[in-house]
Amino acid sequence: MSSPTEQLKTGMIIDGFTVGECVASGGAGFLYDCTHPDHTVPLVMKVPRLGYNQPLAGLISFETECAIQPRLDTPHAPRVFGVGKLDQQPYLVMEKVVGQTVESLIARRGPLPLEDLIEIGAAVARALHALHRSQVIHLDVKPGNLMLQADGTVVLLDFGFAHHALCPDLFYEAQLKGVGTPAYISPEQILGARHDARSDQFALGVTLFEMATGKLPFGVMEAASEMQQRLWRSPIPPRSIREDLPAWFQEVVLRCLEVDPEKRFPSCSQVAWLFEQPHKIDLTKRGQKTEAAGFWAQAQRWWRMRNRSLKVKRTTESNPLDEAPVVLVALDPESDDEALLESLRTATRRAMMSSPESRLSCVSIIESSKAQETSEDNEADRQHHTLIALQHWASTLRLDERQLSLHVFEESDPAQRILSFADHNQVDLIILGASRAGRTIERVRSTMTRVVGRARCSVIVVRPHVD
Repeated sequence: MSSPTEQLKTGMIIDGFTVGECVASGGAGFLYDCTHPDHTVPLVMKVPRLGYNQPLAGLISFETECAIQPRLDTPHAPRVFGVGKLDQQPYLVMEKVVGQTVESLIARRGPLPLEDLIEIGAAVARALHALHRSQVIHLDVKPGNLMLQADGTVVLLDFGFAHHALCPDLFYEAQLKGVGTPAYISPEQILGARHDARSDQFALGVTLFEMATGKLPFGVMEAASEMQQRLWRSPIPPRSIREDLPAWFQEVVLRCLEVDPEKRFPSCSQVAWLFEQPHKIDLTKRGQKTEAAGFWAQAQRWWRMRNRSLKVKRTTESNPLDEAPVVLVALDPESDDEALLESLRTATRRAMMSSPESRLSCVSIIESSKAQETSEDNEADRQHHTLIALQHWASTLRLDERQLSLHVFEESDPAQRILSFADHNQVDLIILGASRAGRTIERVRSTMTRVVGRARCSVIVVRPHVD
C-alpha cells in the first residue's frame, strides 16, 4: 500500500478496484480511471493530496465528499461505489459521468442562444432543487461542476464544499469562512453562513450570467477585499453586454443575484418553473436596466448595507411546503362530482396560502384509448372543452394569473403522465381526488395508488365532503 501522500500507480489494486490512468490532477488531489469485477459501469477514483504541507481545507473537503455523496440517491449526483479509510488509503470511487460540462460548452461556443439558456438554466435549477429536497446544499455551483448529459439531465460534480443537514459541517466547525470558488459564492457564504439553500441560487445566477454573456457579473474577485464587495456591489445588467437578451431573462438573473437571500426566489424550482413559462414573470426595474450602476449609486448601496446583517435560514431543514411550493392538482376530465371538485379547491387553496409565489399546475388527462374512438375534430373539441373546464375550476381559486398554468394531455397511462410531469417540474405537492362511485372508480383508484406509491414528493388524496 502506498503512502496517502503519494500518487497512485497504474495497475495497483485497492480493495478490489484496479487503478487506471490518471485523468486529472490539481491542488486538491488526483482522479483516476478504475475498474472493479463487480461493476460494469465506468468508474473513477478520487484520491486527495495529504501531508503536513497540504492545506487543511483540502482534507476537510475530501472528508465532506466521503460523508455526503454516499447518502445521495438522485440522477443529479454521481453514484458512489467505494470509500477508503482515511488512516489507510483514502479514496472515493464514483460513477464516471459521461457528457460535457457547461464550462466546456461556454469555452467552445461562447455566449449561448436564448433557447439553450432556457433549456440548460431550467435543467440546472431542477437539479439544484432535487438536491435541496435531499437536505443538501452544494455551495460550489459553477460551470465546471455542471455536467450536461445527452438526455439533458444535469449532474452536479464535486461535493467537497457541500452542506448536509444530517452531517457535521466540518468547515463551520473549523471556522473557515468564504470557502468555495470566489467568483460564484454568495454574500452569506463570505460571512461564513453555509446552511441556506438560496446560496446555490446565487451561484446559479452567476452561471446564467456567464452562459449568456461570456463574462462574470462581479469579475474574478479573488482577493479578500474584492470578495467583500459582494456584500453591497450590484452586478452589471446582462443586457448592458448583450442587447438581444429579453427583459424577463435579466429579471430572473438579477433576482438570483440579490445580496439579501430574502429577495431571491424562494426555491430553485421557482426558477425552473419561470424559465419554462417566461410570460408569467413579473417584470420590475431589474429587468429594465441597460446600464451598470454608477459610482454614486454604488456608494449609496454600500452605505445602506454597511450595518445590515443578512437574513439566513436553515432551508435544508425546513419543509418546502412551508415556503413557496410548486403544486400539481390532477382533475379527472370525466368527473361531475361537485362535492369532490369543491374539496379539491379547498385543499388547493390551503396549499397555495403559504406564499404569493407558490405555483400551481392544473392537469387533466384524456386517456388516448378513448380519444382514438372519436374523430380528429371531435378530439380537438374534447381537448378544448377540457381546457375550458380547467379554466373554470381554477378561476374560483382567485389566484394571480402568474401563479397558474393549465395543461391538458392525451395519454394512455394517466398515472405515469402525472408522475413524469411532477418529476420534470420538481413539484413539491400533488393533490388528487378520490371518486366515491361510478364506472371510472377502478381506473381512478389504480391511478391514485400508483401516484401515491411512486411519487418523489408529498401527495394528498382528497375525498369529497359529505354533510
